[in-house]
Amino acid sequence: MPKHRRVEKQSYSPDPEQMALWPDISGNTINGVGEARSRRPTPIYWHDPDATPHGHLQLWMFQHGARQAVPGREEQTRERELVYGRQPVPIAGRRRSRRDSSTSRRRRLAPNWSG
Repeated sequence: MPKHRRVEKQSYSPDPEQMALWPDISGNTINGVGEARSRRPTPIYWHDPDATPHGHLQLWMFQHGARQAVPGREEQTRERELVYGRQPVPIAGRRRSRRDSSTSRRRRLAPNWSG
């Protein structure tokens, strides 16, 4: 498996149909960015489309998002499936006791060491 996949830069222009659905209020405004008082966030996406100004965008994404051809999507999907199929790698060996620390070990092996 290649270590790095070279990604070609491409220009992006949003779909005009999608942009026509964009609400006049931003998600930052809905969620209180700049407000003096902290509060829980307000739903923008992934809720009942009628409950949020971004609901029409959400529906558009459901209808169009996965169908658009994206260069390299099949390759990315294959790579992701390979990663998901791997067994976890142990990230730590046995726990060392205090006397097994590198400093203690050096002192035992080299009693005149002053580290």
